Amino acid sequence: MYIKRKDGIDIPVIINGEGNKIVILCHGFGGKKESSTNRLVGEEFQKQGYKVIAFDFTGQGERLDEGEEIRVKSCLEDLDTVIKYFSKEVEEISLFGSSFGGYMTLLYASRNNWNRGNIYLKSPALELSNVLWNMLGEKEKIIITSKGYGAIVHKNGNVTISLAFLDELKRIDIYEEFSKSNIKVKIVHGDADKTALYKCSKKLDHENEGRVELKPSVDGDHFMKRVVDKEAILSIIK
Repeated sequence: MYIKRKDGIDIPVIINGEGNKIVILCHGFGGKKESSTNRLVGEEFQKQGYKVIAFDFTGQGERLDEGEEIRVKSCLEDLDTVIKYFSKEVEEISLFGSSFGGYMTLLYASRNNWNRGNIYLKSPALELSNVLWNMLGEKEKIIITSKGYGAIVHKNGNVTISLAFLDELKRIDIYEEFSKSNIKVKIVHGDADKTALYKCSKKLDHENEGRVELKPSVDGDHFMKRVVDKEAILSIIK
């Protein structure tokens, strides 16, 4: 199905399960609503009686070629639109975000002082501007610096980002955004993650004692595909 943002943009959404509590899943950069992580945690959430909602962020998934520029505002509006559409007459709305989706989830929840359900993050890209810059090839770094736009190669299709997007990410201090809120989060993160560094989740935990429940997966990388990684992911939502 599709739901419309207030500016008329369609957001592709899939729904699984039934219940009067929901969880909204936010995929990683270049990913899609049908991602393997979304399937993994979605099945567990359904066992717990959740209706599971997943959607595609701006410029990714079904929206890869729609032409809309990926910006912080558009991504937060995507999440806000999905939340508001499904929020009527439900007792709980929890949020689960992976990597890029983890960043957007945490930023949205912090700015809205989220208190309608739990917040779960897997391998959150807390320093997202650095993560995306490092994902660019050397040629693309030259192109984006000179032309303002460049593409990150991804198995689901090349994703275009702008220098303006990277610059606005640099201006956001996600640690400060979180510290100003009252929310609590549960995080699972591979301690050998070379994409979104584990030390960033450790920093969030260290600076906000008692508000972060951090579960490390020993020797786990960013994608957390091993059996032991999957067990660690599921452990924070059980």
